[in-house]
Amino acid sequence: MLKSIAISNFIIINQLSLKFYKGLTIITGETGSGKSLLFDALSFVLNLSNQTNLLTTGEQKGYIVAEFDASLNQELKQIFAEYDLGSNNNIIIRRTFSNENKTKAFINDIPVTQSLLKKIGQELIEISAQFEAMKLFKPKFYLNSIDDFGKNYSLRGQVSEEFLTLQQLKNELEELILAQEKQLAEQDYLEFVLKELEELKPIHGEEDRLVEQKSLLNKKVKLQEFVHNVIEHIDGNNGINSQINSLQKYIIRNSNQFDELNIGSISDDLDLALTQINLVHEKCGQLVDRDYGDLEEIETRLMNLKAAARKYRVTVEELSTYQEQVAEKINNLNTLDAKIKEQETLVTLQHEKYLKLAQELSQKRLAQAKILSSSLNDQLRSLNMVQVDIKIEHQETPISQNGIDYFEFLLKTNEASGYGKLSQIASGGELSRIILAIKIILADSDIPKLLIFDEIDTGVSGSTASKIGKKLKELAKIHQIILITHQPQIAAFSHHHLLVSKSKQGLSHIDYLDPTTHLTEVARLLSGEKITAEAMTAAEKLIEEGQLP
Repeated sequence: MLKSIAISNFIIINQLSLKFYKGLTIITGETGSGKSLLFDALSFVLNLSNQTNLLTTGEQKGYIVAEFDASLNQELKQIFAEYDLGSNNNIIIRRTFSNENKTKAFINDIPVTQSLLKKIGQELIEISAQFEAMKLFKPKFYLNSIDDFGKNYSLRGQVSEEFLTLQQLKNELEELILAQEKQLAEQDYLEFVLKELEELKPIHGEEDRLVEQKSLLNKKVKLQEFVHNVIEHIDGNNGINSQINSLQKYIIRNSNQFDELNIGSISDDLDLALTQINLVHEKCGQLVDRDYGDLEEIETRLMNLKAAARKYRVTVEELSTYQEQVAEKINNLNTLDAKIKEQETLVTLQHEKYLKLAQELSQKRLAQAKILSSSLNDQLRSLNMVQVDIKIEHQETPISQNGIDYFEFLLKTNEASGYGKLSQIASGGELSRIILAIKIILADSDIPKLLIFDEIDTGVSGSTASKIGKKLKELAKIHQIILITHQPQIAAFSHHHLLVSKSKQGLSHIDYLDPTTHLTEVARLLSGEKITAEAMTAAEKLIEEGQLP
């Protein structure tokens, strides 16, 4: 509910402060006086329209402050809690503007974005201006109207929850499939790596051994020279063996001279020395005869080992261990087949669960749509739209959070014409009355809010206007309603009456009328500028009838 509005330097309103009340408030005034400025101000402060050139001529800056009571709106309560905007019981919305086309918005003195302001504004008021009403007639509006009419909130909530669960399960299934694809790609890679390593056959400690062999091969010539010299010293003409042999012969020749000293045993000792020397000779021979491998083969092997180590980012020493790890990974790889099959079963079961509820909701909607269309036509006929007929067309859609239904409201304006979309066939006045009819039918389902009707009475006769006024008064028991009218029959039903006038300086003024001035204004609407006694009497009668319970 709108409680008050304060306007400063907005178009041709210099300064204005108004309080608002429950019930039906009507706005009247001369052509060009600025009757729609109040609606423009509300649209601007709530960011429900794109407006420029807002400043009163000659001014530098302006503002609009609107105060609302939305204590019954649970949706707003959640929004205010989410954005930490304080209580939604008493909402003060302020929007400033300047000659530089800069605007700022505040809710309860907290700066807010334009998008958040619009989101909140759409919860606070509905504006049903001519041709602007077409924005309401979209599939979402039709679906919501049917669900509001049938009070399908609980079942629709269940459908929404089951759909979100289904989507979550589908997302999890997709993740498993992607993981499996990644795993299969990894398995192919690991098998390729293992094959390479198995062909390479790295051995623990192999690098050190190959490096040693390479070093020895590089020293092989020097080794051969060294061994040759050692053997030459042993076997040469003047070598150790030759000298020991000569020494033994000398000892044997002269040993008879010293029998009592057993000098012959010295020759035996020299035999032992010869045995040790022959062992040295044998070892030297083994060093030369030893197979140190082919230097080119060793260098190629080392190169291959180092290349593999670089490729797999390990040391040569770690290659054999890495090969074992790769083999173990392949053995332990889980292809996720079982998990995927299990998840597919969950998705199927959840889809069936969702579809069962969605079909139940769809059947209810179809039955409710028939009743709603009948009720709409009854309301429209009571608003003197006797040749108009509305039918609600249904199509099944792919599954969604809102179910499996698409509804379209189709209109036929007379017996000779066919049905067509509201946006293509209905006039602005017809759209406003259709919205009024829907609002009346859904009155006990709606959250109380401010409803704005701009010239809902366009092109209607006095009797039709009277019926519209009566319907508006009925609707105003639940919603706060503000509307512009040219019809005295509608004005007569008002609880509050605002008159818009323009000063000589070209500025608009908006004032509440008391019972006397209200009567005079209704009479003016009846007779024009010259208010006759007959007009006053007729106005008095209209007001008396309009104020009946």
